[in-house]
Amino acid sequence: MIFLKYYLQILLPLLACLVGYELLVTPNVQPAKSIKPSRWVNQHNPTGQSAQWWQAYFPEGSWQRQSPLVIEQDQFILLYQKREQLTDTRWRFSPLTIVINSKNHSGPNSNGQSLTGQKESQRAIFIDNPKGAEIQFKSAFDWTLGHPPPVAQGQLSGQIEIYSPSDPKTNQGELRILAEDVRIDKRQVWTDKQISMKLGGSTVQGRYLSIFMDQDLLSESTAGATSKSQSPFAGLDYLQLFYVDQVQLELQNGGLWPTDPSGPDPAAKAYAKLDCRGRFQFQFHQSQATFMDGVHLEHVVEGKPIDTFDCNELRFNVGWNSNQDETAWKLDRLEAIGLPGRDPNDQSRWVRLNAPGMQAQAHGQHLVMDLVHGMVSLSNVLPGSAPKNSSRVFLKRGNIQITSPNIQYQNPEAISNTQQSKFTRLGWVIADGIGQAQVESEEGEIWNLRWSKRLSIRPHENRDLISIDGGANISSSLRGRFVAEKLHFWVLPVDESIAAKLAPYYPDGKLPAFVPDSITADGQVIVNAPELNAQVESMAVRFRHLDPQEALRAGYSISDSGAKPNAPKGPSPGPSSILSPPNLGNPSLPNPPPNTQLIPPGNSLTNASQTMPLGTRPAPPSTPPNAPISITGKTLQADIVRIGDESIVENLTLEGDFTLLREFLSAESPWPLTATGDKLVLQSESSDRSNVYLVGQPAKISVGSGWVVAKELQLSQNDQLFWINQPGELVLPQEALSQEPNDGSWNWRSAPRIQWGERMTFDGRNARFGGGVIMDCRLQTDASTLWHLLANARTLTLDMSQRVPFQLPTSSGKNPKPTLRPEVQTVRLDGDVDIKAVQTDLAGVRRSAENFILPRLEFQVPSRTWVGFGPGQLWSRRFANTSSLATGILQPGTPATPTPNPNSSPETLQCLHLTFVGRMEGSVPQRIVSLYDKVAALLGPIASWEDQLDVRNSERLAPQQSRLICDQLNLFDASSLSYNQGAALRPKGAFELDALGAAQLTSRTESGDVVVDASRIGYAAADDAVRIEGTVQRPATIRRLTGQNPAAPGQSDAGQSIQVSSATMRLRTGQINAQIRKIEGALPMNMQPGSPQPGSNQPGSNQPGNSPLGASAPNSSSTLPSARDYNPLNPRGNRPR
Repeated sequence: MIFLKYYLQILLPLLACLVGYELLVTPNVQPAKSIKPSRWVNQHNPTGQSAQWWQAYFPEGSWQRQSPLVIEQDQFILLYQKREQLTDTRWRFSPLTIVINSKNHSGPNSNGQSLTGQKESQRAIFIDNPKGAEIQFKSAFDWTLGHPPPVAQGQLSGQIEIYSPSDPKTNQGELRILAEDVRIDKRQVWTDKQISMKLGGSTVQGRYLSIFMDQDLLSESTAGATSKSQSPFAGLDYLQLFYVDQVQLELQNGGLWPTDPSGPDPAAKAYAKLDCRGRFQFQFHQSQATFMDGVHLEHVVEGKPIDTFDCNELRFNVGWNSNQDETAWKLDRLEAIGLPGRDPNDQSRWVRLNAPGMQAQAHGQHLVMDLVHGMVSLSNVLPGSAPKNSSRVFLKRGNIQITSPNIQYQNPEAISNTQQSKFTRLGWVIADGIGQAQVESEEGEIWNLRWSKRLSIRPHENRDLISIDGGANISSSLRGRFVAEKLHFWVLPVDESIAAKLAPYYPDGKLPAFVPDSITADGQVIVNAPELNAQVESMAVRFRHLDPQEALRAGYSISDSGAKPNAPKGPSPGPSSILSPPNLGNPSLPNPPPNTQLIPPGNSLTNASQTMPLGTRPAPPSTPPNAPISITGKTLQADIVRIGDESIVENLTLEGDFTLLREFLSAESPWPLTATGDKLVLQSESSDRSNVYLVGQPAKISVGSGWVVAKELQLSQNDQLFWINQPGELVLPQEALSQEPNDGSWNWRSAPRIQWGERMTFDGRNARFGGGVIMDCRLQTDASTLWHLLANARTLTLDMSQRVPFQLPTSSGKNPKPTLRPEVQTVRLDGDVDIKAVQTDLAGVRRSAENFILPRLEFQVPSRTWVGFGPGQLWSRRFANTSSLATGILQPGTPATPTPNPNSSPETLQCLHLTFVGRMEGSVPQRIVSLYDKVAALLGPIASWEDQLDVRNSERLAPQQSRLICDQLNLFDASSLSYNQGAALRPKGAFELDALGAAQLTSRTESGDVVVDASRIGYAAADDAVRIEGTVQRPATIRRLTGQNPAAPGQSDAGQSIQVSSATMRLRTGQINAQIRKIEGALPMNMQPGSPQPGSNQPGSNQPGNSPLGASAPNSSSTLPSARDYNPLNPRGNRPR
C-alpha cells in the first residue's frame, strides 16, 4: 500500500502535466490536420439542376448537356450515358467524353463565369469517344468509397476526337486531333493509326501518336501541387508523333521574322512547310515543339524569297496571342541542333539556315533564335557536350557576318517584329574563341575584324561599345588597319541631334548610321591609316563632331571636300597641321648657286612654289603627297575634331621612348619629319593655338637631314615662342640650304650644326643660342675644293627675313595673300668668337687653314657678306713660293707638301698672322676680306700645320719672313681678274694683299733685309711679288740692309735706300723693277757700271731714272693691278696716279 501510495503521488502530477501540455501547448505548435474532402462523385445530372461549367463547351442538343452520368476526380471528369461492368476492375462506358481540367480551375458556367465568381484563367481539353470505351481500373470499383480508383488502361474504339475549344474571349486557339482506336495506359493516351492534328490554321499528319498527361487518369493530385503553366493545354504533359508525314504551319502576316530591315510586311501572308524523317514532340508546359532527324523547313512569305532551314533537330517555343487579329500562336524561340561531323573537319551535317528574306545565314552545330528578346546564339558544340575542336560557325545578319566557335547576337529592333526605334543600335554581340567578322557600310567600305579570344558588342548608356579581347585586328578597304591585344571602341548612333550636325556635309542625305566617339586599346597597338601609322602599347582617342557653324566659331576653315564628301577630296589637314608648326623646323638659307655638275638631281627645288598662309590648302605639290604620320611609343592619347569626313588633332600626349615620323613635312618643305623622346604633349588653348612640350634623354626633332636635340623642347603658339632651357644641338636641314638657284660657287656638303650650353629661344623672327655656342659645317667651292668650318662663341643669333607664324590663321578668305618663305637673314656670333676654316681636296688632303679670333661677327646670308668687330686676329696657313732655305726647313713627309712641278719655283707651307683693332669686312661672292685700323701682318714659312707665327712677337724676323703694318688691309682672290685669266695658276691660287695708309713692309730675303715704307703696298701670290706705291709729296722708300760685314764682326754694311714713285719686287730673289727717284748709299757690285763703252758719255746715261734697276725682268710687269679697284666695300677711282 505504501508503494502504491507513492506511485500515485508521482503518476498523477505527471498525467496532469501531460494533459495540460496536450491541451495548451500542442495546438499552438502543431497545426490542426485538415481533412480534404473528396471531389469524386457518382451522380446523375438530371435536367433542371444547376448547369455545370463544362456544359458551356458543348453545343445545344448534345448528349453531354442531357443529364449525363459524371465521374469527377480532381482535374478529370468522365461523362457517359451507360456503363457496363465486365469484370471487377473492368468497365465499359458509352458514349464517353473525358474532360481534362486545370487543377485550380473551377470552370465557367453557361455565361462564361466560374462558379466561384472568378474569370476563367485556362481552358479544358476534351477526349470524345462516341462508340464508347473499355476501361480497366487498378482496383475494384467501389461506388461507396470517397474516390474512384485510378485508371490502369483502356481502349477507346472507333473515331476519337481530342480537342481544346477556342478561347471564348478571342475565339482562337482551337486544338483538334482526329484519330481512331486510341488506347489509354495510365497517364498515356496513344494510337498507332494515322492521325491528323490541327492547331488554328496549322496542320500535322502522321502515325503513332502518344499523348502523356500530367498524372494517371482519375488519380488523385499530389497534395499542394499547383499548375503554373500558361499553356491553354494544362493537364497534358507532352505529345509524340513518331512518324511525321506532313507539317504546314500557319504564321502571322509577315512571317516568323522581318523580311527586310524596315520590319515585317503586315499585309503579306506567310506559312511554313516542314519535313523530317524522325518524330515530332510537343511539350505542353513549355509550349515547345520538336522535330527530329533530317529536318527541312521552308519559310514562305508572299512576294519574298523562300527561307530554308536544314538541321537534325528543330525546336519551336510558341507563345499564345490574345489579339483576335492574329493567329493563335506566335514563334517565341527557335532552336536547331546538328550532328557531329565524321571527322574534325566535316561540317556537312551542321545546321544550315539560308534566309534571304531576313538577310541572314547561319552555319553551325547549335543555333538558338529568341525572337522575343531578339537574340541569336550559334556555336560548334552540341547541348550537354564539351567542345572538341575550334571549328568556327558562321552567322550573317544584314551587312554583318561573323565566324567564331561561339556567337551570340541580340538586337530586338532588328530581329523581332516589334516597333522599330527612331535610330539603329548595334545591339549585343558576343563571339568567343578565335574568329573574324566582316561589315560592309552603305558606301561600300568593307571592315574586317579578327580576334583570338572574344568579341563583344553591347549598348553602353547612349552609345554602343565594341570590345575585342585577344589579338584584335581591324582592317578597312579605305581606312587602313588597326591591331591591338585589347580594344574598346565606342560609337554614337546618329540620332536627330547628330544628324543635324552631319546633314550639311552630306547633301545627298545619306548619313552614316554611326560616328566614332572614343577608342581605347592596349597591348602592341598598331595603326596603319591614311592619316596615321602608330605602334604603341596603349592608346586612347576621343572624338568631337562639329557642324559648320561650330567649326567656323572654333576657327576651322570648311573646305569643299569637307562639306561635300562625295566630291574629290584634297589633302586633309590631319594631325600634321598641329604637330608640326609650319616652317618652324625648316628655315631656308639662300646660297650661292652650287656647281651644277655636283648637285644630284632632285636636290634642286627651282620650281618650288611660294608658301601659302597656314591653315589654307595649297595645290598638291608634284612631288610629295599628303603623307601620314608614323608614331612608335608606349602610350598615345589624343583628342580629334571631326569636321565632316576630315580629322584634326586638338590634343595629343605620347609617352615612353616614342618616335614620331612623317614622310613629308609639308607641300613647300617635302622633307621627312622625325621626333623622338620620352614624352610629347600637345595641348590646344584655342582652335588655332597649341602648346607643345617634348621631353627626352635626349629629345630630338629631325626635319630632312637637320635636327634639334635637347632634354626639353617647348612651343607656345599663344606666346609665339619656341624655347629650350637645356644644352642642345641644332643642325639646319641641308635641303633648306639649296632652295634658290646660285652660281655654282657654293655647295653645302655638311649643313651648319649649332651646339649651345644653356638656352635657346625662337620667337618666330630671332633665334638666340647662349651659354657657349659651337657651329660647324662643310662647303664645296669648286670641283676639287672643300672648306671645313668651325666657329666658337658665347652666343649665336639667327635673324629671319620673315616672321615664322606659330598658329593657324582664322581668316576664311578664298584667296589669301601668299607670304614669302622665311629665310635666315643674319647670323650673329658674339663673345670670344673663334672661327677655324680648313681647305682640303675631295680626298681630304689639306691645302690651307684659316683661324679668326675676334669679339663679334655678323654674317649677312642673302648677300653673303660679313662684318667682324675688333680687336681681332687671323692666322692663315697655305702653300707659297719660297727660297731653297725655307724649303729645306720643311720636314720631309709632311702630308701637306704637294708634289713640286719641275718647271715651277719650290713651294712650302707658309703662315700669315694678321691683327687689327677696328673691324673686318668680307664678301663671299667677291672673295675679299678687308681689315681696318692698326693692321699688322706677319708672313713666313712654318714646318707643319700645327705651327704658327705671331706678329706681336716679330721684332726680329726669321729668314723668309715678312711683316706688314698698315691702316687698312685687303685680302682677295685675284684669279678672276683679267691679268690672271690666261695664266696657269698653281694650286695655291692667286690671292693678293693690298695694304693702304702708312704701310710698312719688312722682309728678310736671301740677299738681306728689305724695308719698304709706302702709302700702298700690294702682294700678288701668283708671282710672289710686291708692288709699292708712294705719293707725290712722299715717295715710297725701299731700304735694303745687307747684314753683318764678315771682315769686321759687329759692324753692318751701310746698305742702300731707294725712293721710288712705284715699284715691283720679287720676294724670292729681291729683284726690283721701279721708277727710281733717289738712291742713297753704294750700289751693289752687280749694279756697278762696267768699263766705259762707246756712247757711255751720252747725256742722261747716268740719270737715276735710267738706272739698270728700272729695267724690267723678263716676264715681269712694271704695273701690278690693284685690288683696291675691285673692293666692293671701299669703292674708289679706277687707278691712282
